[in-house]
Parts: sequence; C-alpha cells; structure tokens
Amino acid sequence: MKKLCLLICVLCLGFSLNAQSKLMREIKESFWNAADPYQKMTDIPQKWANESAVILYQEYNYLYEGTTKSVDYSESTRKRIKLLDKSSVEYYSEFSFADRFEVTKGFSRKGGRVFAGVKVIKSNGKETEIDLEDAVDIRSDAQESLKKIAIPDLEIGDIIDYYYYIYEPFVVSEEYIFEPIIATLSGEYPIVEQKLEFQVGNDFFINFNALHGAPELSVTDNSRRKMVVYSLTDSDREKREDLRWFYARRVLPIVKFQVVYARNNRIEQGAEAFIGEKGEVKSMVSKEEVLDYFKDRIYFKKDVRNIVKYLKDKGAEIGQSKEERVKEAYYFLRHRELVSKIEPIMFYQEGYVATIPYSYGLFMDEEDFVKQFGTFLKTQDLDFDIIAAVPRTISTLDELLMRAEINLLIRVNLPKPLYLSIFGLHTEAGSIPTELEGTEAYVLEVGADYRIHSIKKEALPISAYTQNRTETLTKIQFDADMKALLVERNITHSGFNKAGPQSDLLNYYDFIDDDNSYFGSSPYVEQALLKKKDRENLRKKLVVKRAEEKEKQKERFEQSASGDMDIAIESYDSYRIEKLGRLPKEEQFKFHETFQIEGLVKRAGKNLIFEAGKLIGGQVALKEDEMERKEDLFTPYARSYQNTITITVPEGYSVAGLDKLNKKVENATGGFISTATLEAQKLTIETHKYYTHNFEKANQWPLMVEFLEAAYQFTQEKVLLKKE
Repeated sequence: MKKLCLLICVLCLGFSLNAQSKLMREIKESFWNAADPYQKMTDIPQKWANESAVILYQEYNYLYEGTTKSVDYSESTRKRIKLLDKSSVEYYSEFSFADRFEVTKGFSRKGGRVFAGVKVIKSNGKETEIDLEDAVDIRSDAQESLKKIAIPDLEIGDIIDYYYYIYEPFVVSEEYIFEPIIATLSGEYPIVEQKLEFQVGNDFFINFNALHGAPELSVTDNSRRKMVVYSLTDSDREKREDLRWFYARRVLPIVKFQVVYARNNRIEQGAEAFIGEKGEVKSMVSKEEVLDYFKDRIYFKKDVRNIVKYLKDKGAEIGQSKEERVKEAYYFLRHRELVSKIEPIMFYQEGYVATIPYSYGLFMDEEDFVKQFGTFLKTQDLDFDIIAAVPRTISTLDELLMRAEINLLIRVNLPKPLYLSIFGLHTEAGSIPTELEGTEAYVLEVGADYRIHSIKKEALPISAYTQNRTETLTKIQFDADMKALLVERNITHSGFNKAGPQSDLLNYYDFIDDDNSYFGSSPYVEQALLKKKDRENLRKKLVVKRAEEKEKQKERFEQSASGDMDIAIESYDSYRIEKLGRLPKEEQFKFHETFQIEGLVKRAGKNLIFEAGKLIGGQVALKEDEMERKEDLFTPYARSYQNTITITVPEGYSVAGLDKLNKKVENATGGFISTATLEAQKLTIETHKYYTHNFEKANQWPLMVEFLEAAYQFTQEKVLLKKE
C-alpha cells in the first residue's frame, strides 16, 4: 500500500500531539472554521474528470519572526483533495508521520510543536475527523518517533482535507540561513487553487522569484505583529507530465525563495548568502554581486606542504608535465581529505571503535576545496581561474537567486584547460560535472597576485560521446540441453559512463586498498591512533566485515547484469574487477563476469528460435504518447555504447535470418548501427548506439525517435537455428 508521509515533527517535551489545549484549538480553527471559503469546495472542472485525483485547494504558509535572543519559525500546509480512482484511494488510505523529532536549527535544543488534523468528506457531505491519538508507533528513538494511522472506509469520490502546523523556536547568535526552496507550481495531480504565503519580521531578508509564467508576489502589512506579508495565488494548474529527459524546473512555472536572518549590518555584510535591501524582496543576483561575494571570501593562504612534499617524494614516477602533476595532487588530496576518512567514521558508527580523531570528522566543502587547491596551484606558479556555475537541472545563470545554486570549479589554464571539481569518491581530474557541461558560467579571474579581480561570462565545454563510452565484449555458448546460454562478458566504462557502475558496484575496501597502496598510506587498522587492544579487536572484525561486503558486492553485480541484460539471471557464477578507473593513468573501470540466462531459446520442431537481439540488453521503449513532443530534451550527457557479441553456434545447426540484424540509422542527434556476420560456427553481432549531444531542441525529437526505435526494434529480432 502506498503511503503519504506527512513530515509532522516535534521535540518530545511531554507535549501530546492531540492535547486539548487552547493553542491547538486556535490553530485548528485557523484552518477549519465557519468562514472557511474552501469548506464547501467539492466540485472539479469537467476536464479533469478522468484524473486519478484533483487538489481542490492547497496552501503553504511560512512565518519568520525574531526576538533579541531567538527566532520563531513556523510552517504549515493544508490540502483538500478529491479522490477519483482506486489508485488515489489506496495512496491516501494510510498516513505515516513523525510526531516528534530533535530540532536541529540554531544551536539550542528547544522543543518544537506540531498540530495536525485530517478529515474525510463523503460525497453526501458527511464529515468525519480522524482521531490521530489512534495512530500506532512504527519506530521510536531518542531523536524521532514515527507513527501511522489508517484512514478507514475511504472510497472513490471522497475528499481528504488535512493540515499540519509546525512551530520551531530556536536560539541563534546573530544570523541564520534557512534552506532554499525551489518548487514547481504543478504536481502529480491537477490543482484548482493554491496559495503560498510568507510573513517576515524585522531583520529577515527574503530572496524570491517567480519564473516561467508563475504569478508574482503581492505585498501587504500585518500591522498587529509588525510584519510584512508576501503571498502568491495560483489557479487552474494542470498536472505535471512525467516526461523522459525533462528538467521541470527549467521549463514549468516555478518559485524560488530563501530567507536569511541577520541581526545587524555587520552580519548582513558577512552572511553566506546574497542579501538585498531590508524590507525589499530580492529577485535577481547581478554579475557584480557574484564578484563581490567571492572576492571577499576566497583566498589562497592554506597549508599545502603535505601536497608539495608528496609530489617531491613521488618524483620521477609522476612525470614532469604540469597536467600530470596537477592531476596527481588532486588524487592525493581526494585520498587524504575524503577516502581515508571514511573507514574510521564507518567503524565508529557501527560501534567498532569508541572514538575517532577530530580531524576525521571534517570533510571539505566546495569553497574549502577551491582555497586549498588554489593555494597549491599558487605554489606551483600555475595560472588558474574560479568557475561559478548553476547546474542545468536548476536554472540558467540569468535566473540565479541564491548562493546554494552555485557550484564552484577550478580551471587550470594549461594549453588544454584542466577543470577540477570538489571530489567525490570516484571523481576524475579534468572532468566537468555532467550537470554543468555546456552551461553559461561566471569566470572569476585570478590575477598574478592570486586574488580575484574580475568576472566574465563564458560557456563551459561539453564532452563528446566518444569520451563517455561503454564497450561490452560478450561470448555466448549454448549448454548441453540447448536451453541456457553461458555468458562471459568483459565490460569497460570510460568517462561519465563509469560513474554509475563505480558507485553501484565497488565496495569501500576495493578502493581504500588501492588508494593506500598507491599513496603509501597505512590502513586505518594499523595506525598509531588506535590502542593496541583496539587494533587487535578491529583486525578480527575487519575480516568479517570484508567478507560480508564481498557477498553483498556479488549480489550487486548480479543485479546489475540482470538489469543490463533486461532478463533474469539463472546462475551468477563469477566476477572479477580488473581496473577501478580511479587513479592517474587508469581512466577506465573494467570488469569480467560469467553467468547463465534462460528464456532466449525456444524449440520449433527440430529447429531453434533464438532471440539474439535481446543480447544487447534493454533499450528505450517509447510509448505511443511519446512519439510527439513539444518540450526540449535535456539528456544526461553525450554518450555511446559498443557491443561485440560472439556466439558459438552448436554443431549441426545453421543460421537463417541474419539480414534482420543489420540496421543503420544515423542523424544529427545520434545513431544505431548493427551488423551480423557468420564465419564457420561463429556468429558475431556488433552494435553501436550513441547520443551526440546532451541537449536537443524539441523539433529534433523525431530524429532521436528514429535511432531509439531502431535500437528497440533490434531487441525484438530473432534468428533461426536450423537443424541440418
């Protein structure tokens, strides 16, 4: 059964969710009262009669109010939804919610409060309020208590009307930056009417913008509380379609906002946010503001002696080219600041060690990385710039509104520019993150004195599909009963194509061993920071832990192979990782595996029908309603897939129908090419599928359909193995 999770949170200080308090009654009355204009709203427009559900009304309210010592923050939601089919009835037939949690805002541990209500309105007008005291616990600990409650006798045509109100007072010293929100005005269901409202007190700054046709804010005063009220109303909003390769926030009507609390002018100037004038809504961020912001915050005076020493000790092993030395320094910093810190934290969390050193609890953020690596480049007298870009999944650079939207990169200005991003476990030096490729970005130009002096716009490069490549070499043999196929595969991933498989398939010990060996580091279990007794205990636990991780890894490889082939694996026999693709001069992730599959061979008298096309794995299967498209396409990145499949044809059989396996469709958006050749008893099938770009205009969609359909059609092709 599907569940709707209401994130209803409160720190438990003896406060009961449904205590009959005056405050609770007042809050309930603010949503459900005799003057409520929406209590009689039951009808939907005829055009939405066939939808699963329709939101009759929804509202989101936020209140920000500061005192001399604390901030009072509250948020509330109310939704009134008409259920029109079995699916929506099942979806709303159970609520899960947290009735308490530990407040994490600010530095105090004040208790928050939550007030909630749920009622069902039948088609005859009868209203029934659900008693939330009947909810049962599904999990409870010191930080959080989760509960659920069933909504009985829910039927098609019923209306669910619910609200929740969260109150979170917290203590801050002088500033607090609330989490940014970027939301589309459309959702899973059509919306008859909706409203968004902020109430903002003194010393609060608001960034807000409505984009792509969203309504603008209106402004009024709450003179009683000396607050400014900002509100947005919207109506007749169609549901958001679930489209392939579509970034909703780039196209659909959206709102973006963030609130910052800053108690005085000094704090305003130093806040980690773009702040406008007091009492005004800030709706844009200029190029000059971006320059001023980072010019004051990014400097290159960090301690990088360990990086310099490492390069000196490594000496001739690295090579003398500037590019090689920069890449080596990047991977060394990734090892020191990220990879090596995971194991002690992991063991601490699992209770294997009692404490961890303070330094192990610190991970670099993006600005720290830029400062640290920029300082290293300064010691090497290398010219570089800082890149500030907005991910293309969010918006364009011209729509920038909040600091949190910006990603930072370093560009080392070598003959071939080298881009470096904050490292993940498997990030590659010289690679621009996929979400930033091709975006227009700000270049913060670093002068000869290694200070940021100027800013300009520039489009970031895009990798070619030949750089992001997967090559699969497959050998197929039939078993003795001519039912199962014995599969042996060698798979090599390059460029962006390796990121997903590395994340899914590698376990921590694969790459920490590789890292320690390469960088000459001691395994955590051998480090002096552990007591002798702890070290011995940890060694024993580590043997068990590694064995457990190996078993889990085999399961992941099997699941990956099954998903890739789009068929169940009968027996997954072995796997072997040959290259991790994480360190200098090893740019590919490569592994070997063997397994057995069934279901692709069927008998037809004495002959065999062999679904050979399915050996290239699952392909995009377009639905009928996808054949036409009005929206532009945002694909992840340009990429290609090469398959070479060698099938040993059983003795006594010949092959018919190879012509159906020869296809060729190529155009400006990509292509699919396949060939099949037979020599002696070896049938060789080769396919090449590629996406030329990471973005296509909507009018190019018919061209994409051509090669996508060709690839899918290939998987439906069969050959006949004729008994001679």
